[in-house]
Amino acid sequence: MLERAADLTIAVAAGPVSTRRQGPAPMTLKLAGEYDIARKGELARLLEPLAQSDPAIVDATELSYVDSSAIACIVSLQTRMTRDGRSVRIRFMNLQPQIRRIFALCGLEQIVDFT
Repeated sequence: MLERAADLTIAVAAGPVSTRRQGPAPMTLKLAGEYDIARKGELARLLEPLAQSDPAIVDATELSYVDSSAIACIVSLQTRMTRDGRSVRIRFMNLQPQIRRIFALCGLEQIVDFT
C-alpha cells in the first residue's frame, strides 16, 4: 500500500520502477525496461494502485518493450475500472515511438490515453 508523500522504488532486473503519490495529487507509476510474459504478474501488481487513482498516470519514459501480455494487463485494468463505474482513463506519458506504435496498432487509444 502506498502512503501519502511517500516514494516506493522497486529494483528489478530490467530497471527501476517507482510510484509517487503526494496528498490528493494523482498517482504516477513510472515503468522502466521491458514487460513481457515473464513479468506479467509483476506488471499487474504495479498497475493495481492506479485503479484507485484519479487521474491514473503512467510515465513510460524508460519503458522500452511491451508484448501482448503487458497490453492485456493494461486492457484488463482499464476494463475493470470502467466496469466499476470509474470514468478515469489510464494516461500514458512520454511513450517511446516504438511503444506508441504498438499501442496504436492494438487500438489502445480507444480505451487509454497517451500523450
